[in-house]
Amino acid sequence: MSQEPQDSFPYGVALEVGTDGIRATAAGAGSAQPSPGVGARGGEAPPPGAAAPAGSETPSSPTVWGMAASFAGAMAKFAASGFRTVDAETHQVRVERCAQCEHRRESRCTLCGCFIDKKAWLPLEDCPLGRWLV
Repeated sequence: MSQEPQDSFPYGVALEVGTDGIRATAAGAGSAQPSPGVGARGGEAPPPGAAAPAGSETPSSPTVWGMAASFAGAMAKFAASGFRTVDAETHQVRVERCAQCEHRRESRCTLCGCFIDKKAWLPLEDCPLGRWLV
């Protein structure tokens, strides 16, 4: 009986984010190859075992599962707060502080994986670098 490498996952999983929420679907149960899809930072996921280009990833880049867990926690806190949001001025200040950050890629943060404009509305969330606090 052959043994799978420690760093492989036996099922391909695809996450779909839409206006109605997030869906995770398993593809090819028992398949040793992950299903093609989008990597944690956008774009096509690299093939298994492929080295990332030098300087393309930071050690703290979140995984898809890490982002899903963070999102679930943020939504739980948001619900517990009574679905409160910050005022428009606070939101604007938060977004402006992220505007020139080296970890911003389009509308997302590569450190936490969030959509900056959306996270900035949540009163109990903060920047992973401390540029805006709770």
